[in-house]
Amino acid sequence: MTYVKICGITTKEMLEAARDADAVGFVVDSPDSHRNLTLEDAAELARRTGPFHASVAVTAERDINELIKIVEQVRPQALQVPFRAGQNAFSVLRRIYPTLQIIVACRPEDAHLVPDEADALVLDAATKDGYGGTGELTDWNRARTVREMTDLPVILAGGLTPENVADSVAAVSPYGVDVSSGVETDLEKDPSKIAAFIANAKKVPRG
Repeated sequence: MTYVKICGITTKEMLEAARDADAVGFVVDSPDSHRNLTLEDAAELARRTGPFHASVAVTAERDINELIKIVEQVRPQALQVPFRAGQNAFSVLRRIYPTLQIIVACRPEDAHLVPDEADALVLDAATKDGYGGTGELTDWNRARTVREMTDLPVILAGGLTPENVADSVAAVSPYGVDVSSGVETDLEKDPSKIAAFIANAKKVPRG
C-alpha cells in the first residue's frame, strides 16, 4: 500500500490523530512556516511517536552545523532537507549518521540535481528556497516522469487533499504521499481529514 506521511504535526493531539499514518513530520528551523517548532518541542513529539511511525524532522535549513544540531536534539529517524542544502552537507550527514534516512525535497524539475546520498525524494511544488507546505499542486505528469527515471522512492507532495489523493496515486504511482495543509481546517490539523486522507491514499494500489 501507499506510504503516507502527515507533515506539520505540532501537538500530541495531532500526533494521535495521525496514528494510522506511516510517518509524521515535525517542522523545525523553518521560520516562514506557521507549523515551525522549537527543537525541544519537536524532540518531545518525536519521543512520543509510536513504534510503527517514522519520525521525520523537516527543515528548510541548509547549514550543516544547524542540520547536525537538529539531528542531535530531535533524534528523528529521518531528516527531510531541501536539495539546495548542497553536496557537502549531504556528504557530512551520511558520514556522521550512516543509519539516518535522508529525504530530499525538490520540485520535479530539480530532481536531477539531487545528490547520491538521498534515500528518498519528496516532490513538491515548493519555492526555489525549498519551502513546501504551500498547498500548491505539483505537476503530476512531471512527477510521474521523475518516478519512472529514478531508482529512489518518490513521495508526492504539494496540493494533496482527501479528495484528490486517490487520483494522484493512480496518476503518478508514487512510493508514498505527503500532506500538510490539505488536512487542515483554519490552519489546524483536522482529524477527520487526516483519517480520510490516509484511507483514500491506501485504497489505490500502486502501479
